[in-house]
Amino acid sequence: MSEGQRGGWQWADVPVPEPHVAGLLVGGGIHYLVPVRATANQRLAKAVGWPLIGTGLLIIGWAVRTIGDPNGRQLTGLVTTGPYAFTRNPMYVGWFALYLGLALVLNIAWLFVVFPAVVVSCHRVVRREERTLEHDFGDEYRSYRRKVRRYL
Repeated sequence: MSEGQRGGWQWADVPVPEPHVAGLLVGGGIHYLVPVRATANQRLAKAVGWPLIGTGLLIIGWAVRTIGDPNGRQLTGLVTTGPYAFTRNPMYVGWFALYLGLALVLNIAWLFVVFPAVVVSCHRVVRREERTLEHDFGDEYRSYRRKVRRYL
């Protein structure tokens, strides 16, 4: 990621990773055809799920706010501040938390079944993005990569 001007942003500017959307649609579609609940304890599922949803949204919002322009316009350098000081991929981390929270709150077992495919698909995208960043930023990115974990 590159750092741009900090300014106003809107939730409409948040990049939505296709693997997460696909996972939600596939898992939800299978559930529509063959309903299977993840747990009988819906109270516990919601008690864990809602904080995951909130945490995911906060991380995603913080990451978008930090880069200023998620669509890549007017970006000038490597972002290493904000959530990017803790994880190289805070938006993906936020989306993973949001996805798992939704799976719990909606109590859909199929979303958990599909989740490994979502993770693998996202990881492939992340690896491709890392190659691009290494090409674009060279030693600066390699140094950052040694200091900050890919996910958590």
